[in-house]
Amino acid sequence: MEQFRLAKYAMGTRWEMVLNGKDAAYLQGVGEAAFEELERLERQLSFYREESDISQINRHAYTKPVVLEPRLFALFKRAIKLHEETEGAFDITMAPLLRCWGFIEGTGEMPSEEALSIARAKVGMEFLLLDADRSTVRFLKPDMEIDLGAIGKGYALDRMTEHLQDMGVTSALIHGGTSSVSAMGSSGADGRKGWEIAIAHPTEEGKFLASCTLLDNTLSVSSPRHKSFQHGGLRYGHVINPSTGEPATGNFLAAIVGESATEGDALSTALLVTGKSFLTTLDRREGVSGSLFLSEEAQKFTLIMGDHSSGVFSDLTV
Repeated sequence: MEQFRLAKYAMGTRWEMVLNGKDAAYLQGVGEAAFEELERLERQLSFYREESDISQINRHAYTKPVVLEPRLFALFKRAIKLHEETEGAFDITMAPLLRCWGFIEGTGEMPSEEALSIARAKVGMEFLLLDADRSTVRFLKPDMEIDLGAIGKGYALDRMTEHLQDMGVTSALIHGGTSSVSAMGSSGADGRKGWEIAIAHPTEEGKFLASCTLLDNTLSVSSPRHKSFQHGGLRYGHVINPSTGEPATGNFLAAIVGESATEGDALSTALLVTGKSFLTTLDRREGVSGSLFLSEEAQKFTLIMGDHSSGVFSDLTV
């Protein structure tokens, strides 16, 4: 059994791929083609690239309908459905609030009440209009902006996984920044089934929170640790609650194991925003096999797993 490894920087993070098979040259070609698809998706989905489809939408969708490529239109429809299913906790129109809190250009800053009020008025999925007959999107408010940062990596991961499956790969692991992971087949290590993945603690360097074994499914982790700042004794991260317009303070990490990385990214964001009460919803959701949530109350970390997570996650914090 040959094993081939590739790595690439895209979507603001390091991506890695491990492919197992009998032909290393073939695996290399397949892996490079998967990364080419990742590059194409970055050019389409990036909030920060002026020529991307998302930037074109943000510039023109208030003044005229913007035609979307079919798969991008389907992703927008899926985002709207996920917004409804999470009762608004997942929202792709959050960019004005992210900008207001200083997370677009940097690691964050406290906004004024006036600036926060102005930004909140620009946010809302109800102001995003899709026309299925024409495959167009339209903004119903000026200065709206969309950002697919809470779903884009998962979507790219699913697309790359589909490519590998279409090319006959049966054993592979792909991750984007370790927060979005897709596993196919067995790792081949010591005859084990699946791929063993450890989840790093969001605040304690070198400590692992939990582990899970992935087999033909995905892991999505949301945490504000990479973009956050402290003010008044509290830490404010880049994951913002749409209902308040403020960062979800006290919530440190949310993780989902399930069939779809696209949905996993959105649902882990919603769990981080909503908190442990959302675990009950995830327990009932088809396609989700495990979930966990880490919060801090009274300066003490609390790790809570969903009722359906038995056999999926192993607690490593003790």
